[in-house]
Amino acid sequence: MDQQEANNKVVEPLEEANEDVNRLLLQKKKHDKIMDKLTRTAQGIAQYDSTSKEIEWQYEVRLQQF
Repeated sequence: MDQQEANNKVVEPLEEANEDVNRLLLQKKKHDKIMDKLTRTAQGIAQYDSTSKEIEWQYEVRLQQF
């Protein structure tokens, strides 16, 4: 086995691992974006839910006053 073959045996797996790392980093960025949107959406839903409950309560109070 010559030096070039030995180098190829080392370099090829490292290049494949490097490609995997890059692919996984892209997936992580996409995942982080989705999680950020999910968090913001959940916060918006919680806010609207709170507002809706407050409006329902005010409606009930006014209905009873009427």
